[in-house]
Amino acid sequence: MKKCLILLVLMLLTSTSFAFELPSLVRIGLNYGNNAVSKFTVSAPSGVMISDIGKMQGNVTIEKSGSNKITAISASKTKSCEVDKEYGVSITPIESDEFLSYNGKTYRGALVIFRISGSDMTVVNVLGLEEYLYGVVPKELSTGHPIEALKAQAVAARTYTCTQLNKYKKWNFDLTYTTADQAYGGASIEKADTTRAVDETRGEIVTYEGKPITTYYFATSPGYTENSENVWSSKVPYLVAVEDKYQPTTVSTLNWTVTFTAKQISNILANKSAKIGELLSVNILKKTPSNGVLELEFEGTNGSYVVTKESTRLVYGTSDVRSQFYDIETDASVTAVDVNGETDNKTFSEVRVATNKGSSKLNISGSKVYIKGIDGNVSRPTTPTTYKLIGKGYGHGVGMSQNGAIGMAKEGFTYDEILKWYYTGVEIEEF
Repeated sequence: MKKCLILLVLMLLTSTSFAFELPSLVRIGLNYGNNAVSKFTVSAPSGVMISDIGKMQGNVTIEKSGSNKITAISASKTKSCEVDKEYGVSITPIESDEFLSYNGKTYRGALVIFRISGSDMTVVNVLGLEEYLYGVVPKELSTGHPIEALKAQAVAARTYTCTQLNKYKKWNFDLTYTTADQAYGGASIEKADTTRAVDETRGEIVTYEGKPITTYYFATSPGYTENSENVWSSKVPYLVAVEDKYQPTTVSTLNWTVTFTAKQISNILANKSAKIGELLSVNILKKTPSNGVLELEFEGTNGSYVVTKESTRLVYGTSDVRSQFYDIETDASVTAVDVNGETDNKTFSEVRVATNKGSSKLNISGSKVYIKGIDGNVSRPTTPTTYKLIGKGYGHGVGMSQNGAIGMAKEGFTYDEILKWYYTGVEIEEF
């Protein structure tokens, strides 16, 4: 009898541990933190209903008032109310089939205002999950692409939303409207084909072993995606590198270059309190099998500063460095031959000279070196003054390549085949 009870408990635990329900509503932060607002305008064709204030017609201006109040001002009346700490103050259209206009942009659902301590008004758009996706898919992938790519984007966005609920708990919402989570433009940007993609995949998410996954996606790969542990800290079984062989080679975001002066990089490092003295070189120490930069060294006269993984992209502090997939050329680079006869561009600090006693680094003084070659004498600075990053791809490189999904759809792949290509060992389930 005891064994039967234990077995029953285990069965119940197993059956409930994977239980999952789609959220009926999601909360999207429109203004919060440093971008909280002291005043905004809201309206709806039939007027708006403001909790604890009532109905108001026309354009209504909402202003912060005191430490925990708001004041609503219309052409016919002005009224104030306290802001509930837990539930805030909600604003909805009087007619349920209408949309709200918030500072000139149109949104489905409701707006909820919070007064977070020490901040102006936090404004949150609360709406249904599927309606939220109507404003995500055209912002993330845009109208006009093959429907199967749009459907893959819809399922990926829906799944991502489900794994990020309550992410910004301190501000009372789930996700932001920016690419820090997923780009969201409200009802103003909805398009027929992207809405169709959402509707035709309604309730579908990507799962691994019965649980929704974190469906990371990005714009363009260099030809391969990347393992999660080579970008972030954790190894995730469904986020492994795959060949992105259907992505068009004509994608505008595939190839990029950006050039930094040594002084610019020195200033970047100084802001990070990396006290390495005068910059001598920037060296790629390790690469991933997908050819992403895994370990990057900034060498100076007083030491070195090493960054790894995603920081090899973010360290530069600019979106012009679009990915981890790059090589570096400098104005001090020379073509060197390694022991295998392979050629590569190296700075003088990287070059080693073969002797009868082994190899050693070059010991060079002065500011320039003159080299005699087949094209005559050329000069190179001994220490680089410029660093040119020559890269491929756009984004973190983990999960689904959006341009790759477009390419696969053009080749006849369905949305579920696309998702299973980029997320290893997953299933597409309807909830």
